[in-house]
Amino acid sequence: MRNKNLILLFIILPFINIGFSSRTNLDVKNENENVKLQFRWLNGPDDILVRKFSAVLNVSSNLPSIIRNINEEKRLTQWVAKTKACKIYDKTDNEWITYTLFDIPRPLTQQDLVLKHTLNFENEIIRIQLEPLPDYLPRKDNVTRLNEYNGYWIIIPEVNNNMRVEFHYSTTKKPVLPRFISEPILQKLLMESFTKLIKLSEANS
Repeated sequence: MRNKNLILLFIILPFINIGFSSRTNLDVKNENENVKLQFRWLNGPDDILVRKFSAVLNVSSNLPSIIRNINEEKRLTQWVAKTKACKIYDKTDNEWITYTLFDIPRPLTQQDLVLKHTLNFENEIIRIQLEPLPDYLPRKDNVTRLNEYNGYWIIIPEVNNNMRVEFHYSTTKKPVLPRFISEPILQKLLMESFTKLIKLSEANS
């Protein structure tokens, strides 16, 4: 049963929502020396509850290495869990589009995602806005295109070549599994993946 539940949660950047609640406070769900995961419930339009997530990472690296881990196909597949394919389109210094096909075994529904990344400098802080583009590429048969997603990265230089990297997203997608089943597994996957991102950034700095 545990393995079956794990299969349902292959998507690391949680495009599958993990349950609704009336809670509105910020909770630290999991953390270690370099990664902190937090979740929050907010009331959205028409009283729809919105699941908000943030990760805060401490990285001893430099900006080019971190950016390459976000906008290069080979590196993305090294730290984003369970990706079957990842392609980059229309890449410039400040914009690129990613296509991700997730590795979800049949007979479960296959899923993919198209995101536009826009990089902006705000003084010394880097912000990468994420925008879903569900109609940018032709849809594949028997694959669900995800579009209930908004998010951004923040990269903040600190002293001694350290970086504070933040990832934030929100979704209104309805839950697939009960929260008490999905949340511990999802937290474990997120911690493992962001830890890989840190190691990859530091190794290639």
